Amino acid sequence: MNTKLSRYLFKRKHDYYKNSFFIQLVINFVIATAVVVVLLQAENLVFFKEIKDFALDKIIYWHSDFEPTLHEGQKMQRMTLITIDDKTYREWGFPVMTPRDKLKVLIGTAYHFDRNVS
Repeated sequence: MNTKLSRYLFKRKHDYYKNSFFIQLVINFVIATAVVVVLLQAENLVFFKEIKDFALDKIIYWHSDFEPTLHEGQKMQRMTLITIDDKTYREWGFPVMTPRDKLKVLIGTAYHFDRNVS
Protein backbone atom coordinates (compact mmCIF):
# COMPACT_ATOMS: atom_id res chain seq x y z
CA MET A 1 0.00 0.00 0.00
CA ASN A 2 2.87 2.31 0.68
CA THR A 3 4.10 1.71 -2.90
CA LYS A 4 0.74 2.63 -4.38
CA LEU A 5 0.60 5.79 -2.33
CA SER A 6 4.10 6.83 -3.36
CA ARG A 7 3.29 6.17 -7.02
CA TYR A 8 0.13 8.24 -6.70
CA LEU A 9 1.95 11.11 -5.03
CA PHE A 10 4.81 11.01 -7.52
CA LYS A 11 2.41 10.96 -10.46
CA ARG A 12 0.38 13.87 -9.13
CA LYS A 13 3.50 15.88 -8.37
CA HIS A 14 4.90 15.20 -11.84
CA ASP A 15 1.61 16.21 -13.52
CA TYR A 16 1.52 19.38 -11.43
CA TYR A 17 4.98 20.43 -12.59
CA LYS A 18 4.14 19.57 -16.18
CA ASN A 19 0.98 21.68 -16.09
CA SER A 20 2.81 24.45 -14.27
CA PHE A 21 5.45 24.57 -17.02
CA PHE A 22 2.85 25.01 -19.74
CA ILE A 23 0.97 27.62 -17.71
CA GLN A 24 4.19 29.59 -17.19
CA LEU A 25 5.00 29.24 -20.89
CA VAL A 26 1.61 30.65 -21.88
CA ILE A 27 1.88 33.49 -19.36
CA ASN A 28 5.36 34.40 -20.62
CA PHE A 29 4.16 34.31 -24.21
CA VAL A 30 1.24 36.63 -23.39
CA ILE A 31 3.52 39.07 -21.54
CA ALA A 32 6.07 39.08 -24.38
CA THR A 33 3.33 39.69 -26.95
CA ALA A 34 1.91 42.54 -24.88
CA VAL A 35 5.35 44.17 -24.55
CA VAL A 36 5.94 43.94 -28.31
CA VAL A 37 2.54 45.46 -29.09
CA VAL A 38 3.08 48.30 -26.61
CA LEU A 39 6.53 49.06 -28.03
CA LEU A 40 5.19 49.08 -31.59
CA GLN A 41 2.47 51.53 -30.59
CA ALA A 42 4.87 53.64 -28.49
CA GLU A 43 7.10 54.17 -31.52
CA ASN A 44 4.56 56.65 -32.90
CA LEU A 45 4.40 58.74 -29.72
CA VAL A 46 5.77 62.28 -30.00
CA PHE A 47 8.21 61.67 -27.13
CA PHE A 48 9.92 58.76 -28.90
CA LYS A 49 9.90 60.56 -32.26
CA GLU A 50 11.74 63.48 -30.65
CA ILE A 51 14.34 61.11 -29.20
CA LYS A 52 14.88 59.47 -32.60
CA ASP A 53 15.12 62.85 -34.35
CA PHE A 54 17.62 64.10 -31.76
CA ALA A 55 19.75 60.97 -32.16
CA LEU A 56 19.72 61.22 -35.96
CA ASP A 57 20.61 64.93 -35.80
CA LYS A 58 23.61 64.12 -33.58
CA ILE A 59 24.77 61.32 -35.88
CA ILE A 60 24.52 63.57 -38.94
CA TYR A 61 26.39 66.34 -37.10
CA TRP A 62 29.19 63.96 -36.06
CA HIS A 63 29.60 62.68 -39.61
CA SER A 64 29.23 66.05 -41.36
CA ASP A 65 32.99 66.59 -41.60
CA PHE A 66 33.77 62.96 -42.43
CA GLU A 67 35.50 62.56 -45.79
CA PRO A 68 35.22 58.92 -46.97
CA THR A 69 38.32 57.50 -48.65
CA LEU A 70 39.18 54.27 -50.42
CA HIS A 71 41.77 51.80 -49.15
CA GLU A 72 44.64 53.58 -50.96
CA GLY A 73 43.78 57.05 -49.68
CA GLN A 74 41.84 58.04 -52.80
CA LYS A 75 38.76 60.15 -52.23
CA MET A 76 35.44 58.48 -52.96
CA GLN A 77 33.21 59.85 -55.67
CA ARG A 78 30.30 61.83 -54.24
CA MET A 79 26.79 60.55 -54.90
CA THR A 80 23.42 62.26 -55.02
CA LEU A 81 20.01 60.70 -54.52
CA ILE A 82 17.25 62.09 -56.69
CA THR A 83 13.61 61.25 -56.17
CA ILE A 84 11.54 60.99 -59.34
CA ASP A 85 7.77 61.04 -58.91
CA ASP A 86 5.50 58.40 -60.44
CA LYS A 87 4.03 60.76 -63.03
CA THR A 88 7.46 61.60 -64.47
CA TYR A 89 8.50 57.95 -64.36
CA ARG A 90 5.40 56.99 -66.35
CA GLU A 91 6.09 59.75 -68.89
CA TRP A 92 9.57 58.32 -69.40
CA GLY A 93 8.07 54.92 -70.20
CA PHE A 94 9.16 53.03 -67.06
CA PRO A 95 12.90 52.76 -67.90
CA VAL A 96 15.02 50.22 -66.01
CA MET A 97 17.86 52.73 -65.70
CA THR A 98 17.44 56.48 -65.44
CA PRO A 99 18.01 58.08 -68.87
CA ARG A 100 21.02 60.40 -68.71
CA ASP A 101 19.55 62.98 -71.05
CA LYS A 102 16.44 63.37 -68.91
CA LEU A 103 18.54 63.46 -65.76
CA LYS A 104 20.64 66.25 -67.32
CA VAL A 105 17.46 68.24 -67.94
CA LEU A 106 16.40 67.76 -64.28
CA ILE A 107 19.79 68.92 -62.97
CA GLY A 108 19.82 71.87 -65.38
CA THR A 109 16.35 72.93 -64.26
CA ALA A 110 17.37 72.73 -60.60
CA TYR A 111 20.53 74.74 -61.30
CA HIS A 112 18.54 77.33 -63.27
CA PHE A 113 16.20 77.92 -60.32
CA ASP A 114 19.15 78.34 -57.88
CA ARG A 115 18.75 75.03 -56.10
CA ASN A 116 21.70 73.55 -54.25
CA VAL A 117 23.39 71.72 -57.15
CA SER A 118 27.11 71.18 -57.14
